[in-house]
Amino acid sequence: MITCRMSCALLVALSGVTGCASQGELMDNSDESALIGGKIAEEHEFLATLRVQGNCTASRVGPRHILMAAHCVSDSVSKSVLASFRPGATMMLTGANKVINDKSSLDWLVTIAHTYVESSYFEGDLLGVRVLDAAVASDVALVELTADAEDRLSSVPVAQVDISPVKRGDPIVIMGYGCEVGLTAPVPNARVLKQQATNVISLEDSHFNRPGQTSAALVDNGYFFSPGQRLDPAAASLCPGDSGGPVYRGESGARLVVGVNAYYTFADKNKQDVSVANWHTRFDLASRFDSGSWLASKGVVVVGGTPSSHYDTCLPSRVSRVEVCGSFARAFAEAGGEPALGNPLSAARYDLRAAGPSVWTQVFEKAVLEEHDGKVVRLRRP
Repeated sequence: MITCRMSCALLVALSGVTGCASQGELMDNSDESALIGGKIAEEHEFLATLRVQGNCTASRVGPRHILMAAHCVSDSVSKSVLASFRPGATMMLTGANKVINDKSSLDWLVTIAHTYVESSYFEGDLLGVRVLDAAVASDVALVELTADAEDRLSSVPVAQVDISPVKRGDPIVIMGYGCEVGLTAPVPNARVLKQQATNVISLEDSHFNRPGQTSAALVDNGYFFSPGQRLDPAAASLCPGDSGGPVYRGESGARLVVGVNAYYTFADKNKQDVSVANWHTRFDLASRFDSGSWLASKGVVVVGGTPSSHYDTCLPSRVSRVEVCGSFARAFAEAGGEPALGNPLSAARYDLRAAGPSVWTQVFEKAVLEEHDGKVVRLRRP
């Protein structure tokens, strides 16, 4: 399950050298627990995890809500949601843990009502590495289906989104339908769902090696990490097709989703085959863009904490795509809107401070708004 930043499913990767099981071996039921890079999920496991045909891995987190990664639904040319994920488009979901010839007895053709991506995700250079851009929202998307999908997906359980903190050492399970050989040897995505029980590692252990591009602390505030096979031969690595796959808290069988597969890092940037570490978008209340509260604002029921009001009552900008929400929307309106503060230049997010906790902040052309103990403070831009 090597995961990647492109459409990804979990390829639980090969160890430090070659030796991944072939496609034929993966369909062999003889000794599934011994397959390199994790194991094939049993038919009764992780039933909320879904395969989006021709795209990524996903999960059902509401009667009509499908959780994915933002880069799975994004068009880098138009800087908007792909046409295939816009209202009225259809997508094929598969719930079987084994898929043969792209067909399964558990296939559902569903219609999309809306696809949600945090507004600032489309700002900046979409062709760059999004997770390393401090101004860009976290890599998460939510697809809302039309009402008839609720009956069609009635056999698929709904996983709960857990917004309590994920800490170093916590047990998690990563998974996906992605490729199984590595980025340098592209093959069709797996026809099986593969999963790996593992533990959260620190940013330092992840071999984060992009100094000067963005603050390591900002990366840490948006993502958590798990070991890839270049770090631990007994671990699993993500691969194209694994992106958007749910990360479950605890041991196998858990249905608490704490993140989604987003990215990975390598020991050598010139040899990007199997990852050193896997990156997963954080949902907890202290994450950089408070993504769990954002999901709650779109109708997802969350557990593990009370969602903030950061995404309540959003106002769109007349110039940029960046929204102004929650307490900032109220303060923005009371101040006189864009004539007084100018256009929003960034989405609201937690900004780091040299001393003290991070502060919920949004930058406008003429001012900066900060939230302190529930009260909004207006600052002059330097």
